[in-house]
Amino acid sequence: MKKFYFTKLILLMLITTPIWSKARQPVDTALQLKDTITLGDKIDYYLTFECRPLANTENIVFKLRLPEEFTLVKGFSHWEGEISKGSIFTQKFIIKGPKELTKSVIISTKLNMEKSESLKNTIIKLGPATKLNKSTGVLLNQKTINRASEGKRRIRRE
Repeated sequence: MKKFYFTKLILLMLITTPIWSKARQPVDTALQLKDTITLGDKIDYYLTFECRPLANTENIVFKLRLPEEFTLVKGFSHWEGEISKGSIFTQKFIIKGPKELTKSVIISTKLNMEKSESLKNTIIKLGPATKLNKSTGVLLNQKTINRASEGKRRIRRE
């Protein structure tokens, strides 16, 4: 009788769990553009990075990777320390880049846990097509800006 219920439980778990679901990362991260200032042929990008560990960690390491043409004005390029589970770590950056170049900025987050480690990359594209709708805080690329200027009512996140 126990074998029947056990088999039924296994079948129920298989049916209710989607095949495409995968294990969740033990950390939530976000890299957001807060503002841009154009100065001659350069653009200053004001970014905010947030990290919230979802598991107990022994150590967390952050590394900022910038393209050669971009320079870090304010913020860290490497940080290592402890952040307790559920708390939010916030860091602000100012990155200077050429006006006519679009490149990706990456922050790698490495969590060292008791018996394992996890790596997550957080990426944002910066360049002349990057605009911020200051009223909504939505990052727009050139495609959505063109649609908005054509008189379309709906602006999608892309």
